[in-house]
Amino acid sequence: MLGKLGIGGKDKGDKAKHGGFEIGKVVHFSDKTENHELWIEEKGNSLEIMVASYDPSPVIRRLKEWNKERQNNQRRKNR
Repeated sequence: MLGKLGIGGKDKGDKAKHGGFEIGKVVHFSDKTENHELWIEEKGNSLEIMVASYDPSPVIRRLKEWNKERQNNQRRKNR
């Protein structure tokens, strides 16, 4: 896909954890309790931002999970 846009070439990146191909560099970060990786994955004709600590997932799904956890923790603190 990126090759059609004039970015990169015909070579694909490394095979990604979920079956697509990684684009660019993997970014490593920590939230002080877990280490995570962030990368862009090409899947067919689309790109998806992925994040993983223990289970690779689309970043939008993981952000929703983390937000729900944060809200639950805040509720517990306010009791």
